[in-house]
Amino acid sequence: MGITPLDFSMITGLAIGQGAPLPYDEVYQNYVTLRTLFPHLNPHDSITSNFQIKCSGIKLAIQKLLTKQPKVHHLEIARLFVLYMMGNLFFTNSSSSLSCGYVAVVEPFSFDGSPTPYDWGTPILAYLYRSL
Repeated sequence: MGITPLDFSMITGLAIGQGAPLPYDEVYQNYVTLRTLFPHLNPHDSITSNFQIKCSGIKLAIQKLLTKQPKVHHLEIARLFVLYMMGNLFFTNSSSSLSCGYVAVVEPFSFDGSPTPYDWGTPILAYLYRSL
Protein backbone atom coordinates (compact mmCIF):
# COMPACT_ATOMS: atom_id res chain seq x y z
CA MET A 1 0.00 0.00 0.00
CA GLY A 2 1.27 3.46 -0.82
CA ILE A 3 0.22 7.05 -0.82
CA THR A 4 -2.67 7.86 -3.13
CA PRO A 5 -3.23 11.21 -4.84
CA LEU A 6 -6.14 11.85 -2.45
CA ASP A 7 -3.90 11.08 0.55
CA PHE A 8 -1.27 13.46 -0.82
CA SER A 9 -3.82 16.25 -1.32
CA MET A 10 -5.27 15.79 2.14
CA ILE A 11 -1.86 15.79 3.84
CA THR A 12 -0.22 18.64 1.92
CA GLY A 13 -3.21 20.74 0.91
CA LEU A 14 -1.90 20.82 -2.67
CA ALA A 15 -4.35 20.13 -5.46
CA ILE A 16 -3.38 17.77 -8.25
CA GLY A 17 -4.07 18.59 -11.88
CA GLN A 18 -5.32 22.13 -11.27
CA GLY A 19 -3.35 24.91 -12.91
CA ALA A 20 -0.66 25.27 -15.54
CA PRO A 21 2.22 22.80 -15.64
CA LEU A 22 5.25 23.80 -13.58
CA PRO A 23 7.67 25.48 -16.02
CA TYR A 24 11.15 24.12 -16.62
CA ASP A 25 13.49 25.90 -19.02
CA GLU A 26 17.03 24.86 -19.92
CA VAL A 27 17.89 28.44 -20.91
CA TYR A 28 18.80 28.98 -17.24
CA GLN A 29 21.51 26.35 -17.44
CA ASN A 30 24.19 28.93 -18.10
CA TYR A 31 25.89 31.37 -15.77
CA VAL A 32 25.07 34.54 -17.71
CA THR A 33 21.31 34.06 -17.55
CA LEU A 34 21.41 33.13 -13.87
CA ARG A 35 23.53 36.18 -13.03
CA THR A 36 21.00 38.53 -14.64
CA LEU A 37 18.20 37.19 -12.44
CA PHE A 38 20.30 36.58 -9.31
CA PRO A 39 23.26 38.99 -9.28
CA HIS A 40 24.11 38.15 -5.65
CA LEU A 41 24.26 34.38 -6.18
CA ASN A 42 27.92 33.37 -6.22
CA PRO A 43 28.33 30.81 -9.04
CA HIS A 44 31.44 29.27 -7.46
CA ASP A 45 29.62 28.45 -4.21
CA SER A 46 26.18 27.81 -5.64
CA ILE A 47 26.33 26.12 -9.05
CA THR A 48 27.61 22.59 -9.64
CA SER A 49 29.21 21.39 -12.87
CA ASN A 50 25.97 19.74 -14.00
CA PHE A 51 23.96 22.96 -13.47
CA GLN A 52 22.42 22.21 -10.12
CA ILE A 53 21.90 25.07 -7.67
CA LYS A 54 23.14 24.11 -4.20
CA CYS A 55 20.70 24.98 -1.44
CA SER A 56 23.63 25.93 0.80
CA GLY A 57 24.69 28.55 -1.77
CA ILE A 58 21.16 29.91 -1.94
CA LYS A 59 21.09 30.18 1.84
CA LEU A 60 24.39 32.11 1.84
CA ALA A 61 23.08 34.52 -0.80
CA ILE A 62 19.90 35.13 1.21
CA GLN A 63 21.91 35.78 4.38
CA LYS A 64 24.17 38.27 2.57
CA LEU A 65 21.20 40.10 1.07
CA LEU A 66 19.44 40.30 4.44
CA THR A 67 22.49 41.93 6.02
CA LYS A 68 22.72 44.50 3.21
CA GLN A 69 19.52 46.33 2.31
CA PRO A 70 16.66 43.84 2.41
CA LYS A 71 14.07 46.35 1.18
CA VAL A 72 16.10 47.06 -1.94
CA HIS A 73 16.64 43.37 -2.76
CA HIS A 74 13.25 42.05 -1.61
CA LEU A 75 12.30 40.50 -4.95
CA GLU A 76 15.61 38.65 -5.29
CA ILE A 77 15.35 37.43 -1.67
CA ALA A 78 11.82 36.15 -2.26
CA ARG A 79 12.81 34.35 -5.47
CA LEU A 80 15.84 32.78 -3.79
CA PHE A 81 13.70 31.69 -0.84
CA VAL A 82 11.20 29.95 -3.12
CA LEU A 83 14.08 28.12 -4.85
CA TYR A 84 15.52 27.18 -1.46
CA MET A 85 12.18 25.74 -0.36
CA MET A 86 11.80 23.86 -3.64
CA GLY A 87 15.26 22.31 -3.21
CA ASN A 88 14.86 21.42 0.46
CA LEU A 89 11.19 20.47 0.71
CA PHE A 90 9.62 19.69 -2.63
CA PHE A 91 12.38 18.19 -4.79
CA THR A 92 14.87 16.95 -2.21
CA ASN A 93 17.82 14.79 -3.12
CA SER A 94 20.98 13.57 -1.42
CA SER A 95 23.04 16.57 -2.55
CA SER A 96 20.48 19.24 -1.49
CA SER A 97 20.47 20.86 -4.89
CA LEU A 98 17.90 21.92 -7.45
CA SER A 99 18.12 21.88 -11.23
CA CYS A 100 18.68 25.33 -12.74
CA GLY A 101 15.75 24.73 -15.06
CA TYR A 102 13.35 25.38 -12.18
CA VAL A 103 14.42 29.04 -12.11
CA ALA A 104 11.72 29.48 -14.76
CA VAL A 105 9.18 29.04 -11.95
CA VAL A 106 10.30 32.11 -9.99
CA GLU A 107 11.18 34.53 -12.78
CA PRO A 108 7.62 35.76 -13.50
CA PHE A 109 6.64 35.93 -9.81
CA SER A 110 5.40 39.31 -8.69
CA PHE A 111 4.73 38.27 -5.06
CA ASP A 112 1.71 40.54 -4.88
CA GLY A 113 -0.39 38.06 -2.93
CA SER A 114 -2.17 36.52 -5.91
CA PRO A 115 -2.07 32.72 -6.08
CA THR A 116 0.36 31.10 -8.47
CA PRO A 117 -1.20 29.66 -11.62
CA TYR A 118 0.93 26.52 -11.41
CA ASP A 119 0.01 22.96 -10.56
CA TRP A 120 2.43 22.21 -7.73
CA GLY A 121 0.83 18.97 -6.59
CA THR A 122 1.44 16.84 -9.70
CA PRO A 123 5.22 17.33 -10.03
CA ILE A 124 5.79 17.01 -6.29
CA LEU A 125 3.77 13.79 -6.11
CA ALA A 126 5.55 12.45 -9.21
CA TYR A 127 8.93 13.24 -7.63
CA LEU A 128 7.81 11.51 -4.42
CA TYR A 129 6.81 8.40 -6.41
CA ARG A 130 10.13 8.39 -8.29
CA SER A 131 12.05 8.70 -5.03
CA LEU A 132 10.33 5.73 -3.37
